[in-house]
Amino acid sequence: SHFMARKLEELGHFPKLISPQFVRPFVKSNKNDFVDAEAICEAASRPSMRFVQPRTESQQAMRALHRVRESLVQDKVKTTNQMHAFLLEFGISVPRGAAVISRLSTLLEDSSLPLYLSQLLLKLQQHYHYLVEQIKDLESQLKRKLDEDEVGQRLLS
Repeated sequence: SHFMARKLEELGHFPKLISPQFVRPFVKSNKNDFVDAEAICEAASRPSMRFVQPRTESQQAMRALHRVRESLVQDKVKTTNQMHAFLLEFGISVPRGAAVISRLSTLLEDSSLPLYLSQLLLKLQQHYHYLVEQIKDLESQLKRKLDEDEVGQRLLS
């Protein structure tokens, strides 16, 4: 929608975007194109309706960076939780958080886990380190973009 709004602005039109949360109260029946269009028209005709500014390309790109970073952080948490669960299934309890990553090699030496499980845990550890590197890379990109962005600098001050 933001892409189309920018294109319409280039053609001299004044597009107005409405957040879906403001249209939802006007939907009268099951979701289909006709019902959605009717609800949008009803919502847009309200004088108190708040419209959304179309995002610029750089804002959309920044949002994509944030989304990917958030997804990687969730994957990192999922990976540590999975490692915790596998170890707990074999009676090995480690503190929550990244402690399992740093202690994994000593845990594997001291335990009598099946070889394939040890190898699997080491692969998960490698995956965890890969995710950490990717997150650091995205955070440095975000920081660089923030340093270049005038609005971002104003928000920080």
